[in-house]
Amino acid sequence: MVYVTPANHQIKEMGIYYTKRRAELVNQASNINGKFFPRCLHARLREIARLDADHDNRPYKEVEKEIFEQWGVKKK
Repeated sequence: MVYVTPANHQIKEMGIYYTKRRAELVNQASNINGKFFPRCLHARLREIARLDADHDNRPYKEVEKEIFEQWGVKKK
């Protein structure tokens, strides 16, 4: 049986993708007025939580709860 592991440059590219994508999502979320567009803000925060959960190999619900607490947003 042969085990294939990603090369170092592939791992580095995945880390760069994660960093750039997360920065984009955080920027978008910070520009949303949650008072008038709460569903948009919640959707963006869920995307951040999904990305973080995939990157850190953690349960999505746990990460989602942390993200909402960090942003001071109450979940529906």
